[in-house]
Amino acid sequence: MNGPERRRSECAGTVAARGQAGKRGEDGTAAVLDAVHLERQTLADPALKREVLGLFVAALEDLVRDAGAPGASPSERDRHLHAILGLARNVGAFRLAAAAADAMGARRGASAGLP
Repeated sequence: MNGPERRRSECAGTVAARGQAGKRGEDGTAAVLDAVHLERQTLADPALKREVLGLFVAALEDLVRDAGAPGASPSERDRHLHAILGLARNVGAFRLAAAAADAMGARRGASAGLP
């Protein structure tokens, strides 16, 4: 396993370990992932869960990088934020999905001249 593959695997394992529905972190915030949702999406198959989370991490890294690229147009950023929103919802990362939705709304408000 090369460096990026190992990192994706480690990230997927960490995300899976933290994501338990209804659980709260030490800071009182909601869990990173909804484990029940992820179990349903992966048919409770541990190998499929690892694969899905690995793909999630890889895609998320690319989308975040591209959305923050200095030359990205507003429409490109919105497209990347929308992709992050869907990607996060698919695996049960609902806090991330909400943050992407908020960022999309803030961008739209700013382009419309709203405070």
